[in-house]
Amino acid sequence: MSVHSSETVGAVRTASKALNLQDCSIDPDMIGAHSLRAGGAMALKIMGYAESIIRKFGRWTSDTWQMYIHSQISKLYEGVAQKMSTPINFHNIAFIEPPSSMQADVRE
Repeated sequence: MSVHSSETVGAVRTASKALNLQDCSIDPDMIGAHSLRAGGAMALKIMGYAESIIRKFGRWTSDTWQMYIHSQISKLYEGVAQKMSTPINFHNIAFIEPPSSMQADVRE
């Protein structure tokens, strides 16, 4: 028994619809068998694997795998700068003097 690429594409698209990925602006019709290679490369990159390992695992013979992960990274980081620039209330406790019971004896 063999698996045909059309069956793989169908299964991946069905899964993407079941996961409601379209709600995250991911068009199920743009997902295919090659998405698995690109997604694998992205996962390995995020986990910190060396580029040579990513190329071996994905059977990439050039650096074209980087083209695939760059588009995914931009989606992953979408809105991060805005979230990072959102002011939050916090108290800096780094310079609060410790209670006298915790202070060391200082003798002249």
